[in-house]
Amino acid sequence: MSQPDVGDVHVNGLLSQISIAHYNEESAYVADRVFPLVYVQKQTDIYPVYTRGFFMKDLGNAMLRAPGTPAATTGFNINTSNTYRAANYAIGFLIPDELRANQDAPFDMDRDGTLLVTQLQMIRRERAFAADFMAGSVWGTTVQGTVNFVKWSDYGGSDPLTDLRNALRTVQLNTGRRPNKIVMGQIVWDRLVDHPDLIDRIKGGATSQNPAIAQPQLLAALLNLDEVLIGQASYDSAVEGGAFSGAMILDDDLLMLYTPRNPGLLIPAAGYTFVWESMVNGRQAPQFIRKVRLEREKADVVEAHAYWDQVATETQSGYFFQDAVD
Repeated sequence: MSQPDVGDVHVNGLLSQISIAHYNEESAYVADRVFPLVYVQKQTDIYPVYTRGFFMKDLGNAMLRAPGTPAATTGFNINTSNTYRAANYAIGFLIPDELRANQDAPFDMDRDGTLLVTQLQMIRRERAFAADFMAGSVWGTTVQGTVNFVKWSDYGGSDPLTDLRNALRTVQLNTGRRPNKIVMGQIVWDRLVDHPDLIDRIKGGATSQNPAIAQPQLLAALLNLDEVLIGQASYDSAVEGGAFSGAMILDDDLLMLYTPRNPGLLIPAAGYTFVWESMVNGRQAPQFIRKVRLEREKADVVEAHAYWDQVATETQSGYFFQDAVD
């Protein structure tokens, strides 16, 4: 008896409700949350720096005043050699009219292209932050695991809370401001989360059903910090066209620093990200998306643009732990 096969009554098509793509969640990126964003009117300008120390002097008996005599006077110096330059980072995705007209669900070249160029912009800022500021040569104090302290992955010999409190005191001593943020790579948190020093602080109420688990908020509370930021973003380190080679953007280092909740005057902020306001359509984000029509080529380009410069504005406000864990 003749009978149609299942392959005779169905032609495979594209599923419209699912597809697979690989990219970082927005919460995995930390660069835009470490340094506050400063929206500026010009691409380049000078940010003034008051010479450290003038506002922290004890002038002693020089301040004694005899009746009928003028008060002693003092002053301060200003450095006006520090500048930023909000460079334009731009990347586009070409969508020929024929490609858009011929696409089937679940494809949407405008949506997919927007996601692509947005992710590439965020990776660029994250990588720039890691290369420029998660580095020992930048900050006022740098200590290296094994050389200056026992790495925190050594649960028997290390004391991370004491090390971090030493860092808090050092920055406050040098700047008058207590650090309020920590940023670290995922591997550092993976080692700290199981460290006995942290677990001991929370295990009093633990049960077999609710074991003691350290959270970033716990570390922030123990050290009286505003934020503990954990960089979780990864990127493809291979050259374009090569086999995928995943790498974490933030690795085995930790940076403790002071930055204000809002940019302002006379504040020893460790760093700012300067954003050219008029070029990014206001104060919504350091980047924006635009669509450019190429009439002659019968195509659109979805472009992501950003104008920014990440700058360490007060290096004494940062304390860097290099190679903190294995």
